Amino acid sequence: MHYRPVVDRFVEIPALDPIWFMLFVAAFIGIALLAQKRAAYGLLALITTAPFGFAHAVAHTTVTLPKVALLAVVLGLCAHRSLFARLRKREARTWIVAFAAVAAATMLSVTQADFLAPALRASFKALEALLVFAAALLASDETETLDPLALPAFAATATLVSLLALLEVFLGAPSGLNVGSIVLPRIAGPLDGPNQLAGFLEIGIAILAAAQLARPRRYTAWALAVAMLAELLTLSRAGIALSVVVLALLAYLRPQHVRATILPAVGAFAFAILFALLAVAGNIAGGAHVADFMTWIRGLLRLGGRQTGAGGVGTRSELWRAALALWRAHPWLGIGAGNYHLELGRVGLQGVRTQPNSLYLQALVDGGIPLFAATLWLWIGGVVRLARASIRANPWVAAAFAATIALALHGLIDNLQFYPKVLTWWLLLVAVAARCHAE
Repeated sequence: MHYRPVVDRFVEIPALDPIWFMLFVAAFIGIALLAQKRAAYGLLALITTAPFGFAHAVAHTTVTLPKVALLAVVLGLCAHRSLFARLRKREARTWIVAFAAVAAATMLSVTQADFLAPALRASFKALEALLVFAAALLASDETETLDPLALPAFAATATLVSLLALLEVFLGAPSGLNVGSIVLPRIAGPLDGPNQLAGFLEIGIAILAAAQLARPRRYTAWALAVAMLAELLTLSRAGIALSVVVLALLAYLRPQHVRATILPAVGAFAFAILFALLAVAGNIAGGAHVADFMTWIRGLLRLGGRQTGAGGVGTRSELWRAALALWRAHPWLGIGAGNYHLELGRVGLQGVRTQPNSLYLQALVDGGIPLFAATLWLWIGGVVRLARASIRANPWVAAAFAATIALALHGLIDNLQFYPKVLTWWLLLVAVAARCHAE
């Protein structure tokens, strides 16, 4: 087969220079030594590095801090060979088979790809997801140290990501929403965009809310409030709605300390409304029309307005029609993983370079029936697997259940699995939940 060269990329990534090479090497050595000393430290490294990429290009791929951390943790875990028996347990095996099915279907689609490099990258990403889950599962096996270490790590990372994102309200956000004469900033922080931050925080909110419902703590309450505030200021309708769904679902499943959990979220909502009112007042004082007030509110809910800073992405209806058109031309094995954004010109979307904004349509168009079936098995089947576990008894399982439902629903209108930072955090949570289910 003759493969066509890839002539475009989503973003420009700097080449790996000697300074960053030495920093990555130092991080690798340090994390490997920590994981060798204690497996749980490897889990902490995976949690805290997941949202911070620092990507640098090497040949046709990238070197990132999470990839370096993953390889270092795998090396460190080799010193704990007794933990590898954990992978043979039924709860772990069902998840591993699901991830392996997605990876196999993705690799099968390479045979259909006109552009080889993106298909190979997507295949390696699927294998990387399997490796992340396995490594996290092994590293979380030290049950006596898991909660005191993992929960603060998740909380601290969610708080740091949220604070970095909230700084963009004052320093400038990567994108915005034009509403009348007002431009609303959409914060993203260290994530790849506002919608990706919204998905990342759905997972963080699930973890923090489940922990707070199980045992109220001051630091989880503050972390939950900051995460909810950042979620609101992403201006992602799906992210905000699904975060509320996560809170409501967890409050129903674990109603012991609802007040201590809901109050931080309510405080975040109140602060966001106050911020909105002050922003409107400031814009009116600066010359905006009073009539823009209601337009601003509609924009806050994304009922109107046009996004800025995101050219060349098209609309969801255009992207979905394009995905179905490309899939109908290759219904069985798809067009090849990672090829969608490069084939849009064939169906009339010239100059558009993005993914189809749907997890399930992405699977269908990329890998046809096999990848679509494997994706459903992973996400819908994952909800079923977690539902059979001790949701009401264990906060980690409850958090994984709520987060998986939220991301599976979010997948209807966006493909958060495409973004490693979001996917990795979900993998780490599911791995911890699988370990708890095995006890």
